[in-house]
Amino acid sequence: MADVQLERGYTRVANEILEEVSSRKFNATQLSVLMIVWRMTYGFNRKDHDIALSFFIKATGFSKRNIQEAINVLVKAQILIETQPASFNQTRRITFNKNYDDWLIQSRTKSKQVNDSAPDEEKVTSTGDESCTQERKIKEISKEKDDDLLDKPNPIQEYEKHFGSFPGAMFIQTINDWIDKSQFQEPEEIICETIRRVKLQHPKNPPRYIDQTLSNLHNLELYTLAAVKEYNENYERKIKKQFSSSHSKSFKEMSSRPSGVQEPAPLTEQERQELEALKEDFPF
Repeated sequence: MADVQLERGYTRVANEILEEVSSRKFNATQLSVLMIVWRMTYGFNRKDHDIALSFFIKATGFSKRNIQEAINVLVKAQILIETQPASFNQTRRITFNKNYDDWLIQSRTKSKQVNDSAPDEEKVTSTGDESCTQERKIKEISKEKDDDLLDKPNPIQEYEKHFGSFPGAMFIQTINDWIDKSQFQEPEEIICETIRRVKLQHPKNPPRYIDQTLSNLHNLELYTLAAVKEYNENYERKIKKQFSSSHSKSFKEMSSRPSGVQEPAPLTEQERQELEALKEDFPF
């Protein structure tokens, strides 16, 4: 039997917040995320805290994908606030927004009263399990999120396409780390661009080469796809210029006569006549 005692610690959450959360249309993953955030902030008398995805996964038992989706929805719905974005060297810091008037998750128990003169999009349009403006906003957010996922390139598929094999578990984790923890603003696009360029080099160890290339780009603070492409184009121009200059010099050296080698003596009259006679017998 569990022996639970307040003396061992407790989390102070206002009753008003508990009542408001219980009335909103959260799913199980979102509720679990909220409780972990409360535990790691209010439970330690902190306003915010840096909480790693791995901690959420271990504490809740939900998959990484479900946790990421829940956090993203809660942030977009203005229930959680990022006080420090995630980077490759630091974990995302999160705080709970107790001002529930800002929340964009619909309530099951109440609807806002709207003046008849208000714009149509602000009015409640149905009764019962009411469909209101907040619900439409959440649906729009979800649709935008789904569209974003469909539009985003997939580094795993890109790797398989160019290298002909499915990447190993360690490299998949490396890719996920770059997506979750780096400062790249378009991580999937940048990783796919890097995979395509690395393929041209035919490396013996593609995963290591890709990871090293991404590290170089990150160290150069090239956080956008446009910046990465510009850097790659400038690098290509530099290489082509060096290649052209090197080959031009080599051609001149090959076409010039080596020092110490004399010019051949001119043909005699007899040798020219013999050469003309041979030309008459050529088939072309």
